[in-house]
Amino acid sequence: MAKEKNEKKRLSEWLIKYRLILFLSLIVLTIVILVTIVYAGNKSISKRINFAKDDKTAAEKVHVKNFIDYKDFKDLLIKIEFSDLTPYEETKTDPATGEEVTTVLGQTYQFKVSVSNTDVSEKYGAFKLTFALQADWSDNRGYSAERAFTYPGSTYTININHTETYPHKPLWFVSVPRPTLYIKVSYTPVDLPPGIDPNYTPIIPEIAYLKVNLNDFPDPKDLKAVNSVYNSLAIGYAESDSSSSVTKDLTLPTEIDGVKISWTSSDESFISPTGVVTPSTTQNHTITLTAKITSNKAERDRIFYVTVKKAAAND
Repeated sequence: MAKEKNEKKRLSEWLIKYRLILFLSLIVLTIVILVTIVYAGNKSISKRINFAKDDKTAAEKVHVKNFIDYKDFKDLLIKIEFSDLTPYEETKTDPATGEEVTTVLGQTYQFKVSVSNTDVSEKYGAFKLTFALQADWSDNRGYSAERAFTYPGSTYTININHTETYPHKPLWFVSVPRPTLYIKVSYTPVDLPPGIDPNYTPIIPEIAYLKVNLNDFPDPKDLKAVNSVYNSLAIGYAESDSSSSVTKDLTLPTEIDGVKISWTSSDESFISPTGVVTPSTTQNHTITLTAKITSNKAERDRIFYVTVKKAAAND
C-alpha cells in the first residue's frame, strides 16, 4: 500500500515538474493534427477536373489520376506554346458616377495549339479538344469550349480566363507557381469495324485525358523578348560586304535588350563564333551561322547562311 502511494506521489511530482512541457507538446500535437486536416482537405478539392461549361455538371468531372502527360499521347502529336499572360479585366459603368470602372478579376492565359501526325489523320477523323485550367489546391478553373482541330498542323489560339492570380499560396507553407492545363481529346476512327453501320449504331468516340505542366514552359514575357530579337537580329557586315560576299570580319551581336545571343559556326576555320573571318586561298565557302537566342527558359535558334569569298591573289 505504501509502495503504491509512493508511486502515485512520484507520478504527481513528475507531472507537476514537466507540466509546461506536456502542455506545449499537447498544443503542438493539436496544431499538427489541424494542419494535416486542412492540408488534406485543401488538396482533395483539386482532384477532379470539370470539362462541362457548367461547374455543377458532375458527369464531366474526371479524376486527375486518369490524365497522362500530353507528350505521352501517341495517337496525336500536340504542340503547345504558352504565348501570353495578361490581366483578366472586367469593365462596368458605375451607376452612381456614370464612369467606367475596370476591375482585375484574374489572368487570361493564351496558348498556341496545333496538332499533327499524317498517319493518324488517315486513321481518325477530326480531333475535338476541350481545355480546362486548374491548379493544385483549388477548384477554381478556367474553361475553353470544345473545338475541332484539323490537319495538317493548323494552329489555333486558345484564350482561357482564370479568376486566380499566381503564384498562389493556398496555405502558408504551400506555393503554387502556375495552374495546370488539362485537355479532353475526343476522336472517332474513320474505318469502322466490319458490320457496323453508323446510321443505325451509335459510334462512341474514343476519349483521352491529357495534362500540361505549365511550370515547364518559359514565361510569356521572355518568349516575347526572344521572338522580338529573333525577328530583328541581323549580322553586321563590313563596307561593301554582304551575306553572299564576305571578305572581312563580321559583327555578331551577343546581347540585345537583355536577351543573350550565342553563335556557332559550321566551319570555324573560315568564320569563328566571334565573327573573325579567314578567307580561303582556293575557293568560296558557304558557312552556316546559328544564333541561339535565350532569355531564361525561352530560347530560339536563327540560322544565317553567308559566303566567304576566296582571297584575292595579292592578299
